[in-house]
Amino acid sequence: MVIRVGAGYNGSMKALSVRQPWAWLIAQGYKTVENRTWATNYRGPLLIHAGKKPDLTRSELDEIRRIFREEGGI
Repeated sequence: MVIRVGAGYNGSMKALSVRQPWAWLIAQGYKTVENRTWATNYRGPLLIHAGKKPDLTRSELDEIRRIFREEGGI
């Protein structure tokens, strides 16, 4: 995996750990809003860590895939 960062990178980076399918949706730009209860002033490069266990059931994941296929997303 190659990670590219923009100009001004100072060597520190934050990471957000989320379950699938949310990690994929964030990385692809479909999920643009974070609903956590804590605020952050951090702006800059961000690593997205996908947890091993999915957050949804198999049928819920299949429904999300169906919706994205219909909309041309995947």
